[in-house]
Amino acid sequence: MNYVVINNNSGETEFYDGKSDVEEMFEEMAKEIYEPDETLDILILKVEKIDGEIRAEHFSSPKNTNIVVWDYELYRVEEVMEPEVEFDGDVTINW
Repeated sequence: MNYVVINNNSGETEFYDGKSDVEEMFEEMAKEIYEPDETLDILILKVEKIDGEIRAEHFSSPKNTNIVVWDYELYRVEEVMEPEVEFDGDVTINW
């Protein structure tokens, strides 16, 4: 699976090839969080590449009807996640 991370805090949108890449990014981001009540204005889109031509079945239930275009490739949004900050002495970002 691929992931598109929309960071409304910084105004950046990044594409990641796998879950481990997103987790690495969050580990680095967690180092910059100092307040226990800090919230993130971030959305994570779990996306699946659409190969070939777009057809009606790409939009049929139970499939998600949202399509993302990234670097001239088409992806169907499989899941939308909102990460949360957990502060228990150490900072972790759960998603």
